[in-house]
Amino acid sequence: MRAHTLEAALLRATAGALRGTSWQASLAVGARLGDAVRGLGVRRAVAADNLARVAPGWDAAERVRILREHYRELGRIAAEYARLPELVRAAPGEITLHYAGNGGTLIVGDALVNFEPYGFSFLPPKYCSDEKQMRGSMQKLLHYKAERILFAHGTPILSRASERFRGLLKSNL
Repeated sequence: MRAHTLEAALLRATAGALRGTSWQASLAVGARLGDAVRGLGVRRAVAADNLARVAPGWDAAERVRILREHYRELGRIAAEYARLPELVRAAPGEITLHYAGNGGTLIVGDALVNFEPYGFSFLPPKYCSDEKQMRGSMQKLLHYKAERILFAHGTPILSRASERFRGLLKSNL
């Protein structure tokens, strides 16, 4: 029981420290945390065995490189998750997710909508717990490159999403 309490306290402290850094710095810290987890051997044998099974033709050096990058990416994802509560608050529990691959994708839940009669816009005020705070926190999403935005309500934007999002924020200052 004491070990779990210590682990939870350590996790909370790490998340708090990550929230106190820039987004880019938190990703760098996350990559180093991934390296540390790999170095400690956490699930490393299972991951190596699974990779060898799905890619038996790859040489050992390539599998080592892939596993190293995999652990670094897991660390970066953990760092991003530590920052999620600060991203967007449209309604209680609302979060926004970002996937960096293939030009980037934002999954915005209810914070933004893209349907008639509103078009591409912020969640209507009557549904927001704190509209001013939500709009202000949206500025933080400008750090994320996104070719696409997926919504809980409305048609996805499948190209130039960052550009359109920047325009929406600029028009609603």
